[in-house]
Amino acid sequence: MPPIPFKTPPGTAEWDHTITHDDYTKTLNGHTPRDMDDKVWIKAKVPEAQSNAMFHIYYGWKPREVIRLEIVAGDPNNTEAKEWATIVKIWWKKRVFGRGTHD
Repeated sequence: MPPIPFKTPPGTAEWDHTITHDDYTKTLNGHTPRDMDDKVWIKAKVPEAQSNAMFHIYYGWKPREVIRLEIVAGDPNNTEAKEWATIVKIWWKKRVFGRGTHD
């Protein structure tokens, strides 16, 4: 079943939060639920240049997008840097889990 993007305008914010190369790489691998109790999907979309990546976090049996992150990758020759990549923007679903209507 294909994931469902935001249907209503999400909340957004500039963020400027740094992460390590190791954390960035783990996130690129994404996450697929292992069983019916696990309802979280993480999908990464990385263009060929790999300078910016979009991470989509979906929730539910019909996976609906609840969070999106835009991450700017760091210098590929300096992967040991503590602040290697930067989360520059976050989008989130404003109405979740009984607070408002679902999309």
